[in-house]
Amino acid sequence: MISKGLKNIYLNIQNMWLGSQVLSINDRNEFHFETLMISCNRSLIAVSIILVIQFFNVIIDHVTNLHADYIVIIRYAEAFMTIIAIFYIVLFTLIKTNLITKPKQINIILVSCWIAILLASLPFNYCELYERQSLTNYTLVILAIGLIPIFEFKMILKYAGAYFLFNLILVMSIHLDFFIFQQTIILIILALYTSQIQFKTSLIFFQDRQKLNEINTKLIILANTDQLTSLLNRRGLDQYVYDLLVNRDIINDSNIGLFMIDIDLFKVYNDTYYHLMGDECLQRIATCIKSTLLDKTNIIARYGGEEFVAVIKNIDSDALIILANKVKKAVFDLHIEACYLKELPYVTISIGVSQAMINIPIVDKHAFSNDIINLADKQLYFAKANGRNCIALNYKIY
Repeated sequence: MISKGLKNIYLNIQNMWLGSQVLSINDRNEFHFETLMISCNRSLIAVSIILVIQFFNVIIDHVTNLHADYIVIIRYAEAFMTIIAIFYIVLFTLIKTNLITKPKQINIILVSCWIAILLASLPFNYCELYERQSLTNYTLVILAIGLIPIFEFKMILKYAGAYFLFNLILVMSIHLDFFIFQQTIILIILALYTSQIQFKTSLIFFQDRQKLNEINTKLIILANTDQLTSLLNRRGLDQYVYDLLVNRDIINDSNIGLFMIDIDLFKVYNDTYYHLMGDECLQRIATCIKSTLLDKTNIIARYGGEEFVAVIKNIDSDALIILANKVKKAVFDLHIEACYLKELPYVTISIGVSQAMINIPIVDKHAFSNDIINLADKQLYFAKANGRNCIALNYKIY
């Protein structure tokens, strides 16, 4: 019952300081790694300062002969602190240069660094308490652990609490006034509060950035998507083709094929069945093209009013013609009524096909994209001029 009550008190304090922020597992791992890297960068600066301070302390002690009664203890303490500082400067530098990247290893280095600093500071605290009844060194260390690393509540409570107990033993062994004991409690609370304000601020900043990234992702999708058909729009097509070439998501010296698809006599369809039916016709044909090409490409766009574009990677001319016929037949099989057509009773499409050899690197990717689209557009006009409901490649009708 007592342990359960203490646990509830701890959870209430934690919720009061941290609020009710809940992260997913992926976000929590990302946040943990981010705070680890910030803490390591700060700790690198901290241990570098400690090294400089130890250097000056050795000089001052040698010149002024301070701590004469405890010179052996101080010498060992200074040597130990110097070794710790040099050791962790090396480790934090390896982390900063990405030679150590595993979060578990980084966490062990960070935690062990601050445990070592806490332990190494105890001899200095003892001498200072005994000689001047002062807590200056203790104050600096306890505030440093509250301000420099970004620790969670339970971690900072564990380390600051243990440090407090060690120093309390020192105070009691020297038989100092209770007033100093009160000061240590105040400093512990201040360190805990400072640490959690820092942790909470980092968490809120991380969550705000995640929300902003989500909003930006949605805006990018909206900007690149055609509202009527849910395919890529012209802007999205340009971006995807550019990314395709930039990211080298193709085999070097391979072929890339492009379909320019146009609904035959769509203006007449709109004039006959009006715009709502025209929109439905566009949606059905867009869905049909997407489902037919699903295994071959994810780059399908509505290029204009009744024009669609599909980009197919790593394909030869014979396979392109077979695939284009498959798309043409699938659209015809939708049996979208077109009473204005004398030859056929259903809506048909014409397809202009272009093909280009990819030789990486491509110097002007935008020019390459425009060239292959323009070539397909010319083939489409050639198909239209030769009776529609057909496929054109290299000025041949299929």
